Amino acid sequence: LLWYDDIGTALAVARAARAPVFLFIHFGTCPWCEEFRDVHCRDEGVIRAADAYVLLALDWRKAPQALQEDPNLGWPIFDLLDADGKRIDGFKGMEPSEKVAAWLEKRAPAPRPDWEGLRGQARKLEEAEAAEDPAARLALYRQVAAADNVLGDAARARIKAMEKDAQDALFAARDDAGRL
Repeated sequence: LLWYDDIGTALAVARAARAPVFLFIHFGTCPWCEEFRDVHCRDEGVIRAADAYVLLALDWRKAPQALQEDPNLGWPIFDLLDADGKRIDGFKGMEPSEKVAAWLEKRAPAPRPDWEGLRGQARKLEEAEAAEDPAARLALYRQVAAADNVLGDAARARIKAMEKDAQDALFAARDDAGRL
């Protein structure tokens, strides 16, 4: 399982994937938190169910104030967040792997995120950023721009900037030609 440890990054990925965040708030010396990491995160049912979410693990002292719970109320703490970071649901305390998997499955978004598609879009966006030929860069941006997510939004913004730069260059060339 891929766990993020930064809430900003996890929420950005959640917006791109249109997926909720499964937040695991842990305490460093909590034996149940260690059991969740060492045992439950290796359970096939939990792995399969967790694939519908962006996974975020935070030490309780680094969790946003609104999500911090009284540490005496039970560990670990599990919350589902929307892509804006608002709490949707949650539970506290250790449960068997089957219960955790069932809880995640019951709340899983439909359809599930297309993780492979998002990785491909991110790779194309990186290729476009690295392309020296403006035509190749524009072609790659256009492929990503078709996506209805934040990666598509980023590509559309870059296309718009490239079009503006091209238009500015055209006007500058006309001005220069008019002065001759």
